[in-house]
Amino acid sequence: MPIFIHVGPKSNVPEVYRYFTRSNIGYLVMEFIDGISFENIMPQENPEVIQNLAEAIIRFRYESSTRLPRASDSRDTSRVPVF
Repeated sequence: MPIFIHVGPKSNVPEVYRYFTRSNIGYLVMEFIDGISFENIMPQENPEVIQNLAEAIIRFRYESSTRLPRASDSRDTSRVPVF
């Protein structure tokens, strides 16, 4: 099961509204969350944030080996939270 399904409602992660592919390119339609962008986070100023992000990416890579459900699948993906 993909990691984004395991995220609880109190996470600071945008909700995924829909995902699809066109011409072999994957797209995510996600909730906008106002705040500081990753490009404005300096590793030397926020080592804990960078460490947490690195750990999340590692977990996501591990969990993403499972096939993500597509909109055409019988499963309802309209309210699936993202990792």
